[in-house]
Amino acid sequence: MMASTPPTTLIKPTNLQQWPTDILPAILQSHGLQCQDQTRASAQHLQSKGHLNAEEFIETSPDIERTLMEAFIEDDYEGKLHLTTMSMTTCKSNPGNDSAQEDEIIGMAFWREVPSGEMNE
Repeated sequence: MMASTPPTTLIKPTNLQQWPTDILPAILQSHGLQCQDQTRASAQHLQSKGHLNAEEFIETSPDIERTLMEAFIEDDYEGKLHLTTMSMTTCKSNPGNDSAQEDEIIGMAFWREVPSGEMNE
């Protein structure tokens, strides 16, 4: 099981009010899920801790995910490439210790801002 996500100072929380309805935020919260827009620093931290392992997310084409992660961290798209992760709060029990809550990353999506002119091409 994965350790908790990095300190929130590295993460730019996704504003759930941006969603078109209140349904999605309510579902996310009721299932203990959180969406987070990652920064370059938080992505590097998650990657160094093994939380963003390509094989765990894309079994058939891990090279694509690695390429996108590299482009995101190196800012190849000048701030136009984004990484959003979804994490689930889980309880981890340690023998002899109380159970502790931690956030486990269960999904990720890269997305890029595309100018309207490029979309028309």
